[in-house]
Amino acid sequence: MLEDVAIGRPRQDLGTETVDGELIVLDKQNGKVHQLNRTASQVFVRMTDGASRGTIIKELTGTYDVPEETAKRDVDRITSQFRELQLLEL
Repeated sequence: MLEDVAIGRPRQDLGTETVDGELIVLDKQNGKVHQLNRTASQVFVRMTDGASRGTIIKELTGTYDVPEETAKRDVDRITSQFRELQLLEL
């Protein structure tokens, strides 16, 4: 069973642009630009929308036809990286 818990939201001061299905994130505060792959882009956008961990995992299993465990690992890894890069609100 998927946990339907909030996993945070990206900071509101980040600039974003989509190029060929991938998201470019401009972090002026930290002076960095991040290029997200398609999976990380989807997670980032859905987090911006306020989607829960369970919702995002379910969407990834449908979009990419991957097992639930793989989607869980991917979401947890991606959100952990977003935290490390200071892209999420505190």
